Amino acid sequence: MQFVLVFCLAVVMVSARSFDNEEHSGVCPPPSPYPGPCRFLPGINCLGDFMCSEDEKCCAESCGRICKLPETDTGIHQELMGD
Repeated sequence: MQFVLVFCLAVVMVSARSFDNEEHSGVCPPPSPYPGPCRFLPGINCLGDFMCSEDEKCCAESCGRICKLPETDTGIHQELMGD
């Protein structure tokens, strides 16, 4: 039963990508190191940025994806460059 649910979710995700070209600005913050529930919860989980508010991105978290406030590109580039 769990395999069927995961398979159906994968089909939905692939279908969603085929019509979604909207990507919100910024980059996702790193996921939490703590495990979370491995189930899709409508209103909490997302399949793409189109399911999030304009100021959020759909980011990996545990074994799912949730809407999160993005990090700015400049902070990450400065950290990588040692500034």
